[in-house]
Amino acid sequence: MERTYRLNQERVSVDADGARGLSAEEHRAAVRALVAGVLADADRYLDRDDVDPGRDRVGYRQVGFYATDEEVDALLRTVREALARLAGNGPGDGRTRRLLTTVLLPAEP
Repeated sequence: MERTYRLNQERVSVDADGARGLSAEEHRAAVRALVAGVLADADRYLDRDDVDPGRDRVGYRQVGFYATDEEVDALLRTVREALARLAGNGPGDGRTRRLLTTVLLPAEP
């Protein structure tokens, strides 16, 4: 028996306000669900017959940086504004549905 799980994007969206109300275990569960969803999305993509990561602009990256809270807030605003401009686009006109997943964590230097 094979099971397929699909992540409900709305349920694994945690912003700073929502994060304040979660326990450490709830954060772990949310991150696990997010990562499981990313892995399932990658598997679905890689199982297709027409896979071409270069053509499809596939990428993975992790970037460490130093920033104040204010600088991070400005970064998040910029990203949200850019995504909001694209979020209203529908299919067609050469558009492909794409997924961008983010996790923002403080890290040890």
